[in-house]
Amino acid sequence: MRRPKKNAHPGGMGVDAANSIYFNADYDVAKAWLQAGRDIRIIDAKPEDRPKLLGVLATLRDELPIRCTWTTIREKHASETRLRARRYWLPGEFLKGDSHE
Repeated sequence: MRRPKKNAHPGGMGVDAANSIYFNADYDVAKAWLQAGRDIRIIDAKPEDRPKLLGVLATLRDELPIRCTWTTIREKHASETRLRARRYWLPGEFLKGDSHE
């Protein structure tokens, strides 16, 4: 049995309600999702909601220090291909309920 990669998203490519962002790209939902310490990947949203989610993230970046990095979702060594996605997240000191005060 293969071990999951360290940077692999918990939900993988499947639809898992606890780990996926399958929702209508709503400003308040995305903000709460980020402040709860979860990351957002555009590839996890429904294809018809992706443009709206990008707009919501652009708006949120004006008020929150959202970080953006690339993460590898799937890699095939035989064909030398890699599926990557942008991952948006908040640094730990900006999470809601964090007790650094």
